[in-house]
Amino acid sequence: MSVNKLLDRIVELAARKKQLMEEVRLLSCSQSGLLAPEKVDEHLRLIQTKQGYIDRINRINDEMLLLKEEILSIAGLSSWAEGEKVFGEKWEAIEELQRGFILVLQETRNMDEQNRRIISREYQKLRGNIESLRAKRGSVQAYRRTAVQSGGYFVDKKK
Repeated sequence: MSVNKLLDRIVELAARKKQLMEEVRLLSCSQSGLLAPEKVDEHLRLIQTKQGYIDRINRINDEMLLLKEEILSIAGLSSWAEGEKVFGEKWEAIEELQRGFILVLQETRNMDEQNRRIISREYQKLRGNIESLRAKRGSVQAYRRTAVQSGGYFVDKKK
């Protein structure tokens, strides 16, 4: 396969990867509306969908890496950075898409970190509520009648 076709394939894969990363970012935004304890099922469904996109991104990364190695081998280059002089426009298009990846990834990380902090606060509230209920349960049981002993032996020592 020619270097131009390989570069075209990398541009195509990079564009697809960026689309998938945008989908992951949108799912992270959607998750922020589903952080309440009663929406756990919907939140978990979004996480599974998001993981599917991430798996597809990883497969694209693997394919892109193989293609880059093949291009370097065919062109006789020692590093991808040397490609700027040799490949021109297509190399620049790939680099521009990769800069876009970084921006989308940063936005996604920020949103996920914000979601994580909110979930952590909710967890602490629930934990406090559970501890409070446990403490109240002990005080409620103190006021209940004790159960009558169902059986036993009586020993009379007055003989």
